[in-house]
Amino acid sequence: MLSLPITIVVYGLVSGGIIVALMESEARAPTPDAALEAAQKRLGDLFGASVRSFVIVALFCLTIIGIPFGLYRAIRWALYVQAIMIDGQTGGSSLAYSARIVQGRWWSTLGRIIAASLVGVVPITLIGQLIQAAVPGLPGALIGAIVSALTTPYAVIASTLIYFDLKSRVVAVNTSTTA
Repeated sequence: MLSLPITIVVYGLVSGGIIVALMESEARAPTPDAALEAAQKRLGDLFGASVRSFVIVALFCLTIIGIPFGLYRAIRWALYVQAIMIDGQTGGSSLAYSARIVQGRWWSTLGRIIAASLVGVVPITLIGQLIQAAVPGLPGALIGAIVSALTTPYAVIASTLIYFDLKSRVVAVNTSTTA
């Protein structure tokens, strides 16, 4: 149970750093230090949004009846890290911002997240879990952590691409309705 807050903080930092590196890669070669420093500056927002979304989704999922509502919220809020790191949202506003971007495209967002997970994350994570089960104790945990560190960038890059696509569609709809 102690690993959950650590995982939330590390995921927020790493995800934020990867997003900053992606954004800066067009202008100049990003450095890991600069990317992680930018993410660290937003750690309070990343942590707050992570905890809030996790707690709410977990509470929905505690009952069988609440699972669909929890899944619905999880997909609507799946892009909060991008909302914070790319569009400068606060921890409090990032969940609503993510939900607005996903609005009207929930099913396609779910499909894209599942596809990205099946291709990039699930196979490597399963391999890591098998290795961790075969190698008990600290060495197995270290191998599992390394495999997790290798898969996280794929998930973050995929969700960032999904974010940019959904955001461009929202902008296109708003532009066409005002023209």
